[in-house]
Amino acid sequence: MRRNVEEMASTASRLAALFDHTQAQHVYKQGQNSYVLSIIAVIFLPLGFVTGLFGVNVAGISGLEWAWAFSTLRLSLVGMTALAVLILKRFKVW
Repeated sequence: MRRNVEEMASTASRLAALFDHTQAQHVYKQGQNSYVLSIIAVIFLPLGFVTGLFGVNVAGISGLEWAWAFSTLRLSLVGMTALAVLILKRFKVW
């Protein structure tokens, strides 16, 4: 009976160690996913702000009477994206 109790205690401690290991893996993976989502937010939130500011998602952009208005907005958004990516790469975040 003593051997059975010791073996059950040993099994319980091994299961606890296994649970701790899988829990640590889960927390690590969740941290990685949060990191990637934060980087994506850093890139796309300013773009959403600018398009909302100029009314692109409502009724066209302001200054539409100028022929190059949409192209200028597009190029500035591409430039903002490139700048955000360069900043992230410079600080070795991405």
